[in-house]
Amino acid sequence: MRSLTTTKAEAIFNTIDCVDNFEQLGESDLLRYYTFLNEYAENHNIVLMILNKTTLNYENVTPNFHQFWGLDETETVVSFKGFYPRVLEDVSVLGECIEVHEKLMESFSEPEKMYFSSTFCGAKATTLTGKPVRLIWHTVPLILNGHKQSKILLCFQKDIIHLTEGDVYWFRIHTGERIYAWFSDQKKIRNKEIISEIELSCIRHWAAGMKVSEIARLQCISVHTVNNHLKAARNRLGVRSNTALVELCNLLSI
Repeated sequence: MRSLTTTKAEAIFNTIDCVDNFEQLGESDLLRYYTFLNEYAENHNIVLMILNKTTLNYENVTPNFHQFWGLDETETVVSFKGFYPRVLEDVSVLGECIEVHEKLMESFSEPEKMYFSSTFCGAKATTLTGKPVRLIWHTVPLILNGHKQSKILLCFQKDIIHLTEGDVYWFRIHTGERIYAWFSDQKKIRNKEIISEIELSCIRHWAAGMKVSEIARLQCISVHTVNNHLKAARNRLGVRSNTALVELCNLLSI
């Protein structure tokens, strides 16, 4: 059976009543929370970061951040803006992501601003040890400012170079009933899921172990059409295979 389940990484974002309680944590509770983040990151092979969006400085990064990027363990990582220009192939892709995010946030209601999640996928980078990586960031707000805008963000970062091919990168934001997507080859914000319902249905059936011919019979479409749906989803997300497509869907919890 090919797995297609909700990612365990998503559980990290439900460990605390983020908006109301995080800023009120005492020093000992905060230390326990950081310890939990460190253990979770190590056990699930992801890097976790708490980012102050106002200053673009880190409140905390898990120790495997240093391992991931080839940093000396004694080096303090403080500034988002100070670090990523050192490693990203094209730092302007972050500017595009931030611009799309801010444009969308302007249209959100206060509850939508409190409970959004965003994913940025496909940025090319090179670690300080010379290893090429492709990045996925997933982000949710921990603390909002007085204007109900995200102030402190909890993010996970992972290398998905084994899943990807080509140069496409994209951005997805989900809040309430609304989902938006933006792709580097289109430069347009679209108010819809990154993959269609029929594409997702084909992916789920394939993940469950069905052959393409069986999916075609179940969906009452041709084998050619099933293959086209899977190919379209692969091309849009920039992944190299159906297996990679399933793994990326797991990471996105869709």
